[in-house]
Amino acid sequence: MADNRLTKNTNQFVFSGNLTKDSELKTVGNGFNILSFTVANNYIQKSGESYEQKVNYLDCKVLGKPAERLANILKKGASVICTGEARQERWQGQDGKTVSRVVFQCEDVEITRWPQTQNGGNNIAQQQKNFAQNQAAQGDFPEDIPFDQGSNGPIPF
Repeated sequence: MADNRLTKNTNQFVFSGNLTKDSELKTVGNGFNILSFTVANNYIQKSGESYEQKVNYLDCKVLGKPAERLANILKKGASVICTGEARQERWQGQDGKTVSRVVFQCEDVEITRWPQTQNGGNNIAQQQKNFAQNQAAQGDFPEDIPFDQGSNGPIPF
């Protein structure tokens, strides 16, 4: 008798690198957001007696509301740490053959270095402020909770 239970194998990744260009936000279907970007991930490979620096170019996607929130801040040159699952996309090519590629569907994207601004500066404070305001506007942060000092006064630390 056939086993009809659904199973899920382990499929997780963690990698870091730099965005090769600005992310691209697309809205499909019923307003569903898909954010696409490419991360350059460096590694070292031995070649004979020497070592060469090589680069992986990893195609990434973020889905749903997080895609909209990250669209304005994932810019060329930003350093990120990405975690999520690898997915295989398949389609019919123009020649009728099946074509496929692996795309990394990111569940979490942590920005470790903000990209340089047009004038060469690194306006980290402004970018972080914009990001925090965007997150707050999306309802990801709880409302400010007033601190009740109670009858004992303020906490001494």
